[in-house]
Amino acid sequence: MNLIVKPALLSLLVACSILFSSFQTESKRGLGRVTKIEGVEVYFMAEPLRKYVKVIESDGLLGNVSVKSLASGGMSTPTIAEKAQRLIKNTVNTAAKDGKQIDAVIYSGGKYVIGVKFVEAPGPSTEGISRVKKINGVDLFVFSEPLSSYEQVSEGKAKKRSGSSFMTGGLVNSAIDEDLGKLVDHTKDDDIKLEDFAVIYNTGKTGIGIQYK
Repeated sequence: MNLIVKPALLSLLVACSILFSSFQTESKRGLGRVTKIEGVEVYFMAEPLRKYVKVIESDGLLGNVSVKSLASGGMSTPTIAEKAQRLIKNTVNTAAKDGKQIDAVIYSGGKYVIGVKFVEAPGPSTEGISRVKKINGVDLFVFSEPLSSYEQVSEGKAKKRSGSSFMTGGLVNSAIDEDLGKLVDHTKDDDIKLEDFAVIYNTGKTGIGIQYK
C-alpha cells in the first residue's frame, strides 16, 4: 500500500523536526565536558550533573601564595591556571594525607575548593559533564569544552596585575573568580546578545569569546 503524505502534514512534520532540533541545541547550552587535573575531574565555576557528597574542604591560602609573585614584590602575578593548579594539587594532597578518596574538585568562588565523591553511577549524558555558572551574565567554561557547537568571535586577557598583590608585596593575590570576572569583561562582544555569548578559559592569561551556533 502506498503511503501518501498530504502537503499540510508534511509541513507539520518538517516544522516539528526543526523545532526538536532547535530544542536539542538550546538544551546543550551551558553544558561542558570537563578536564581532569591531578587525576580528578575539575569543576571550576560549574556544577557536576552527577550527585555527589562533600569529602573535604581545602583552605585556599596556600594555593593563593605564589613564589613568582613574592619574588617580584607583587609586580608579577600567577595566571588563573597557575592558581587553580595549586588549589587542586593542595586539595588532592590533603585528601590523600587524610586517607580520603575524591573523584572531583569543585570551585564556586573565593579562595577555597571542595573535594567530592560521586554517589551516582556515571552515564553517557552525565559523566564528566558540568552545568557552568554565569559571570556578569555570560556562560563561563573554565577547563571545559562546550557541548554546543560554536564559533570564536573575540579574545581577551585577565587583568595583568592584582592590586592586592602589589599592596602586599605579592603575599596576597586576587581570588580566581575575581580574575575570571575581569577576563569576561575584557572578552565580551557587545554586538552579540549575552544569551548567545560565552567565554572559554583553559590556560595562560587569555580567554576566547564564542557565539553559540
